[in-house]
Amino acid sequence: LRATAQDREAAQQMGVDVNAVNRTAFVVASILGGIAGMLVGMYFQTVYPTMSFQAGIKGFSANLLGGLGNIPGAMISGLLLGLIESYGVSLFGSSYRNLFAFVIIILVLLFRPNGIFSRRRQAPPEPLTGTFIPNNKPVHVPRWLIISLAVAAILLPLVVTARYPLQVMTNAYLLGLVAMSITLVTGTAGQTALGQAGFLAIGAYTSALLTLRLHVPFELSLILAGLFTAVLGTLLVFPAFRLRAHYVAIATIGIGEIVSLIILNWDSLTNGPLGITNIPAPTFFGIQIVTARNTYWFTLGMLLIGALFQWRLVRSSLGRIWRALRDDEVAAQAYGINLNRYKALAFASSAFLAGLSGAFTAHMYSYINNETFTSSTSILALTMAILGGMGNIMGAILGSVVLTVLPELFRGLVDYRYLLYGLVLVLMIRFRPQGLLGTE
Repeated sequence: LRATAQDREAAQQMGVDVNAVNRTAFVVASILGGIAGMLVGMYFQTVYPTMSFQAGIKGFSANLLGGLGNIPGAMISGLLLGLIESYGVSLFGSSYRNLFAFVIIILVLLFRPNGIFSRRRQAPPEPLTGTFIPNNKPVHVPRWLIISLAVAAILLPLVVTARYPLQVMTNAYLLGLVAMSITLVTGTAGQTALGQAGFLAIGAYTSALLTLRLHVPFELSLILAGLFTAVLGTLLVFPAFRLRAHYVAIATIGIGEIVSLIILNWDSLTNGPLGITNIPAPTFFGIQIVTARNTYWFTLGMLLIGALFQWRLVRSSLGRIWRALRDDEVAAQAYGINLNRYKALAFASSAFLAGLSGAFTAHMYSYINNETFTSSTSILALTMAILGGMGNIMGAILGSVVLTVLPELFRGLVDYRYLLYGLVLVLMIRFRPQGLLGTE
């Protein structure tokens, strides 16, 4: 089992049936997880569909704390984490319950990635980029077709006047910005990011507070929200730059959840669980963007400008450096590339796009709270990026449109929306990991 985990190909060459080993591991893990779920249900006397995420995060926190693969360490760490959470709740209140697990994840990943009970340095993990970025040629989309699609999108409100389809496409464009931010940092720079919901929340709250408390015009608050998200998001993720592979993904999940929990508990600034209400409607040089048509055009303009901005970055020398980081960090560093500097630029550019999307969403709905942008938003945007093709700008836009429009066409299956997203993600990774339009 350890040999399979360290080097799958080498284990196969030695005659190990790695598929059988993996199946056995998942069977045993599922049995243990089922027993744990039964005990949790008996203890709390209540179960609900979304309880597995928080329970899984806390279990993973205990494993990281004790050291992955260290059974005594996991048991002791689970006990320590439970005691820390219990005493923390008694001191600070129940709203801080989940914060401790995420803080422990970040601290352990930064200072003791092998766990506090690990005695020796483990072999470095394989790069995670191979999962999402296979070697292949992207589908060539002619420039005339891209221009034609952009013109058709601009003219759509003149043909379709109903509010509902325009609102659906507006949501698709806002999610398209988030998908592009993921495909930039993950697909182009190779830094797996799963905490985009935190960037969305930072942008949303920044713009809302600027307009409500400082009376900053929307046009300026939108740009400032994007810039502030880029700076703060990069500072939050900066400690994770020394991590590699799946550890980066875990760290960004933790950072995104920490942002949400800080928003929940910082009552004096964010109004806590009540959220911020009466956020002014967006305006553009005196024109209120309140009708479905105006909102559609504005979000489409943001998407097209964001796509052009990202296209220029990817085609520049900076984009080539990001792709070098993605392909081989060691080789890139050997050529004199400052890894932290260019990772920071990748995360800043990604956070800027996500911050713009979050800021406009706040003004469009006039209300936000700590649950407006959750981890499911990050997973949804990741699914869109994978569906279209990692590192592919057109693919991110295509994925956002497909996964936003299709569920609306099957409104009778709305309760199974996230099941559909998960199924699409699994099928794409299994049968076409390069996405519909391929990776760049």
